[in-house]
Amino acid sequence: MSSEDSFLLNEDSYWHPYFGGLLIKSKVSEAFRLDLLERGEKAREEINKCNKTLAGAIKEEYRFKDVESWFMPQFIKTLNHYEHMFNQGWETTAPHIAKPFKVKKCELWINYQKCKEFNPRHRHTGHLSFVIYLDIPNKLIQENQKTSQEFANEGTGTIHFHHGEPLPFSISGFQEMPSTGDTFIFPAWMQHSVTPFFSDVERISVAGNITFETASWY
Repeated sequence: MSSEDSFLLNEDSYWHPYFGGLLIKSKVSEAFRLDLLERGEKAREEINKCNKTLAGAIKEEYRFKDVESWFMPQFIKTLNHYEHMFNQGWETTAPHIAKPFKVKKCELWINYQKCKEFNPRHRHTGHLSFVIYLDIPNKLIQENQKTSQEFANEGTGTIHFHHGEPLPFSISGFQEMPSTGDTFIFPAWMQHSVTPFFSDVERISVAGNITFETASWY
């Protein structure tokens, strides 16, 4: 394990920033981000709403169509990064998943989150879930910086990942204010939530679930 993956105490001991499910953060390319924004506007025009089937208190959520043909070929590099990390000692945590990863099904939707909207603590279906942040307005970043300084929390507009219950000497969650292009991939069972913000702006993100082929014996 490199010093980038841990905080060294001495030559033979270290501690993890967090533990639990394998959660990684990455970035998508600018071309991919712009393509998702353009396709999102088309889904918005078609009014292919799916907010009644999702946990969020967000009015504008639209499902994409035919994602296997155009989304996965672009997302595969990011997914390969997750598989690479998985192969660095996490293989025994999911022996029922066929190796290498083979995508069986992908669900994808876009969220246009506005002032006071939020996502309560929830989990997804499938094996892995992800969120890609397509547009984080500067006004929202400034609001987060202000509220995180004024109050004893991480500020408005953050994403939270939860694992277990809060106990002494234990880290039970991870939270961050995302930036444009940020991508998080995590186990579908991992509970997560999104706090509201109060600026009159629109934050755009894409989220989805991936189901893999399972091992022949499963």
